[in-house]
Amino acid sequence: MVDANGQLTDECETSKSSVVGFTFTAEAGLMHRILGRPTSHGDAFQVAFLAGVGHQGLHLTRSAKHSGPCPTCAAERLDIDGGAYLAPGLELSNATRRGSAVGLQIAYRYFLGGDIGHALRLGLFLDAW
Repeated sequence: MVDANGQLTDECETSKSSVVGFTFTAEAGLMHRILGRPTSHGDAFQVAFLAGVGHQGLHLTRSAKHSGPCPTCAAERLDIDGGAYLAPGLELSNATRRGSAVGLQIAYRYFLGGDIGHALRLGLFLDAW
């Protein structure tokens, strides 16, 4: 806070601050398999190109408790715009004859706007039927 003389005072020092919230992502896209070679065990090693488009939203609320008399001790909503993105990627997987698969996905999220920076994503998956 600033007093009547324009000097900073420590009456409104933050003693505790927390942020809670959630994110929501929706994505749709295409997968094009370019290689599906069977192994000696009857499994199939697969390579696929991925092309996705999606939208990510963030909903956050910051609350602060201050030590000392402070008129602005309420919670505030943090506006962070996720926005739309494009997500090209590559998938490497091994599928068994029984229908299960294990693999690795690499994708790059290119945001078309908003407050979130572009991201390289790496994912491991196991589909057991």
